[in-house]
This record gives sequence, C-alpha cells and structure tokens, in this order.
Amino acid sequence: MPRDVSSPSTIRPSLAAGRALRPTWGASPERWLLAREARQHLQSAIAALPEHQRLVLILRDVGGCSTEEVCNALGFQKTTARVLLHRARAKVRAAL
Repeated sequence: MPRDVSSPSTIRPSLAAGRALRPTWGASPERWLLAREARQHLQSAIAALPEHQRLVLILRDVGGCSTEEVCNALGFQKTTARVLLHRARAKVRAAL
C-alpha cells in the first residue's frame, strides 16, 4: 500500500515542526532574509515539478528514503525512480 506523500510532514513529522524555518540567535537579519528567500525559490521550483518527479524528489531528498523505499511507496521500478529523480533535480537546479 502506497504511503501518503502529499506533504513533507507525512514523511517525517519533524519537518512539520519548522525547526529549520526559525532564525537562530546568531544569524543576522540579512542572512535570515536571504535564507528565507532561497527557501521560497526552492519550494516554488519543487512545486512546479510534475507530480511523479516531485514525489520522488521529496521522498529521496527531503524524506531521506532509499530508492527501494520510494519504489515500494509509489509502485515504480528502480530505473524509473532514478530517472524521475535525475530529471527533477535537473529542473530544480535550472530553476534556481
């Protein structure tokens, strides 16, 4: 049965906590703003991906799942998952 991968918080609950989204005491306001803008650009680039590429990218790079886990969750063959991940990463890189 496929896992619910509709949002990063269903993959790893700690992602929903927003720990990486809070500024640290040592960060300057400029650095915090630049990081926030970069994060927004990255999120937009990921959101613009076709669904299958987006799901594979989120499971592998955000969720930390192995290729085998991605294949089991989404019902893909390993080759298909690898190709989708490669294409998704290339599109995100080009968008940034």
